[in-house]
Amino acid sequence: MGVGDVRTYWRTAQSLDARYKIFVHVIGPDGAIVAQSDGYPAFDTRSTETWSPGEVIVDERAIPLPADARAGKYRVNVGLYADVEPFARLPVAETQLSHVDEALTLLEFTLERQ
Repeated sequence: MGVGDVRTYWRTAQSLDARYKIFVHVIGPDGAIVAQSDGYPAFDTRSTETWSPGEVIVDERAIPLPADARAGKYRVNVGLYADVEPFARLPVAETQLSHVDEALTLLEFTLERQ
């Protein structure tokens, strides 16, 4: 079972001097991460310090849910974090989408079990 493919589009307004990883986390009904995919952008081919201002980078990730995922409300969060300690996340700019803890919520869904 899976959330499916998650495609995100990234663009920076200025050059980045550090490497960041993208994270896609599926947050379960209890607030814990139940599935995730973390890694460098575009199948590890576009390190963030090579991005040009205004360039659009496409990143795709498959996010499988565990077979024993329980019924309830889930959300899919995405963001960027530094690949060296302290592994700090980049802040989320103001948006109409909801965000918390330096992550943007892309999707909310309800998993039903029979």
